[in-house]
Amino acid sequence: MPNRGGRVIVTYDSIAPAVDRDTTEGVDLDAELANVPGSDVERAAFRAGFEQAKADLQRMKSTPGVLASTDARAVSLLQSYLAEEAALGQGKTTAEGPNHYEVRYDSMDLVGWGKSLFTWWRRWFDKHPYIAPSPAPDPIGADAFRVSLLGDWGTGLYGAPQCAATIQQNPTARDILVHLGDVYYSGMPNEVADYFLASWPRVSGAISRACNSNHEMYSGGNAYFRQTLPAFNQSSSAFALQSDDWLLVGLDTGYLCTDFEGGRVAVEQVAWLQGLINGAGNRRVVLFSHHQPFSFYDDQGPKLVEDLAPVLESGRVFAWYWGHEHRCVLYDRHPMWGLYGRCAGHSGFPYFRDTFAPDTRASTNSDGSAWHQRPAAGGAPQGIALDGPNQYVTDSPTDPNKYGPNGYLTLEFSKQGIREQVHAPNGTVLHDETLP
Repeated sequence: MPNRGGRVIVTYDSIAPAVDRDTTEGVDLDAELANVPGSDVERAAFRAGFEQAKADLQRMKSTPGVLASTDARAVSLLQSYLAEEAALGQGKTTAEGPNHYEVRYDSMDLVGWGKSLFTWWRRWFDKHPYIAPSPAPDPIGADAFRVSLLGDWGTGLYGAPQCAATIQQNPTARDILVHLGDVYYSGMPNEVADYFLASWPRVSGAISRACNSNHEMYSGGNAYFRQTLPAFNQSSSAFALQSDDWLLVGLDTGYLCTDFEGGRVAVEQVAWLQGLINGAGNRRVVLFSHHQPFSFYDDQGPKLVEDLAPVLESGRVFAWYWGHEHRCVLYDRHPMWGLYGRCAGHSGFPYFRDTFAPDTRASTNSDGSAWHQRPAAGGAPQGIALDGPNQYVTDSPTDPNKYGPNGYLTLEFSKQGIREQVHAPNGTVLHDETLP
């Protein structure tokens, strides 16, 4: 195999010649697809998605040699397909580092792989059926327990392997491991097997749970439901764990989401959550999800907030941890809902750094990263955001300092509250705080 076991990545530059050829030469892909088996509905959906994918890739203009993706099903499926074809020896690759390759379609005809892409696409046209969660939470057999939290970790590259290795090697007991979602590019079976399950931390006796997300659902959620859930002994995409003092609930915000429109929660799942909270007594409630309810940077939370309004307005949620945005942000307690909000979507994706004014620096960490203060904005309370160079993005022809740090969170639950630590991939503690 040309990638010799490494990860194959697809950037705009990978296929720009083929995309430009289609644009300049007026290739009639509709005519070429006319005789390919499939319904008119499938063919129309594919054609629209294919055009969207080309446009998104052109806008993305991603850095050569560095994994990139967008919140669009069409472009994610296109990237998955091209990477799979290259791994099977159907496309050229160039080495970009010791463990990954970039596809190069400079001599391939867009129509040629457009036909086979349509046939491949139809396999993922339907969603996997939704599985309703159990009405009763699973027990946590300890009053005090520890959770390791990874978000947007399923790249198989950059800080992701180091995060997993550190969690696995740490001698301190870890009782629960949670992934907040996203296996790139589109949660295909090979991607879930190779870049998620194969390197997930092996911790004896620990419970593993995975939130559903938009990228898993771009391939219909089939690998997530058929591979991830059985591997984690997880019965549904929504889950609940309960101790004497805490109720931990993982929401499925990915099943109903659409491109660029954020997460949704079905009314049945809201009713399930309300039932869990009503039966929780004095336990404090913590939510986990892929999508965010609010953000300094993005507006993809309003529909999710609308869906969960009765729960949020009840004031019963103590904290909410999410991914989706490839950053680490610690928000102050929400002024209306009383919850602590945390974005932890920085565990493996190579994301571009934000720009911060020098006078916003709140503290500097031992590894050179820093926390910057951000004012309240867009419905989000004020908080601090992690910034710094990413030493794991080493294969870019441009400055690796353009990429923000990867890492993970550790949550220690007790009667007193949650001791919350933000770690660099090697385990260095970048923030240590107890939420009372």
